[in-house]
Amino acid sequence: MLHGKPWKVANELSEAQRECFQVADILDTSAIVGVDATKNRLLSEMREATILHIGQFSLGMGPQFTPSQLDKLGE
Repeated sequence: MLHGKPWKVANELSEAQRECFQVADILDTSAIVGVDATKNRLLSEMREATILHIGQFSLGMGPQFTPSQLDKLGE
């Protein structure tokens, strides 16, 4: 819900999801994305987490990383 109305993204945010999967792979864990990323599940899993990475959608503002730049973060 967003401002009391049902909210659904126009697409699956494939770039943000790919980033989440890449970071999860680097950290040897699993990503929670899409319909699985509910408020209740995230709040529950955060209690045990040592690192929390949130992938998000933006309109081209802020830093942009290519997949190869993300790969270098794990080196």
